[in-house]
Amino acid sequence: MPKQIYYFPDDTEGSPAYKFIQGLNPKDSAMIFHHLELMANTPISEWAHNWKRQIEGKLWEVKKGNYRALYVLDQDYMVILHAIKKKGNKLPKNDKKLAIKRMNEYFA
Repeated sequence: MPKQIYYFPDDTEGSPAYKFIQGLNPKDSAMIFHHLELMANTPISEWAHNWKRQIEGKLWEVKKGNYRALYVLDQDYMVILHAIKKKGNKLPKNDKKLAIKRMNEYFA
């Protein structure tokens, strides 16, 4: 079943993750938005292994190029909590903490 993409906290252009993705160069922005739409419209059982990685508990990471979008799944929604350009192998602790904070706010 397809999922709807929701950009936390307000599903508008005011969302920090949405603003980050939209603020990238047009090619990268289009690539990320397209990849998220592709995931949302593909059954989870068919998601490629290299598309995602579990970070902690319900928190997952979408990988596309050097970019990462941190998200949770909630019923019919793929909730995008945070987006970054990853510069190393590990997810920076501050970005992980921020995504966990937003996840907790979303599920509160």
